Amino acid sequence: MSTREMACSVFVALLAVLAIVFVLEAVTR
Repeated sequence: MSTREMACSVFVALLAVLAIVFVLEAVTR
């Protein structure tokens, strides 16, 4: 796995976490 692919995976994972947190915030309010 190249460094670029690893960075891409980390970026996508962070986006997914942010999306989940955003949805949870919207649902719990």
